[in-house]
Amino acid sequence: MAYAQPLAQQAALGIGQSGIVDSRGNPMQTAQAETEQQRKTRKRIMEAAYKAYAGQMDEPLKVKPGDLNDNAIIGLMRPIVETGVSFLFGKAVTFEVETLNSSDKPAPMVMPGRRPAK
Repeated sequence: MAYAQPLAQQAALGIGQSGIVDSRGNPMQTAQAETEQQRKTRKRIMEAAYKAYAGQMDEPLKVKPGDLNDNAIIGLMRPIVETGVSFLFGKAVTFEVETLNSSDKPAPMVMPGRRPAK
């Protein structure tokens, strides 16, 4: 049991005989292997996101041979993304205020249900 205590202390510090270990003392993968795994995961996520953006989604209903295909795939991702992108990165909104010339007369203000004063 005297040997278990230093191993527990090493595990608490994240150090082990085989390199870096997690909180349970299990050896962790090397940084290079984690990077490769993360790259593959990111690639899968990006491919799935692009397929959804392009409207190339899997059919949710199974179709029996000889039956009609009731799957209706509606690609709504592209318009949603394009709207968000144009909102975030589109042309800036501008406002123009026209000034009144001396010859322009403002319209009289009338409350609903009342006749304008003569």
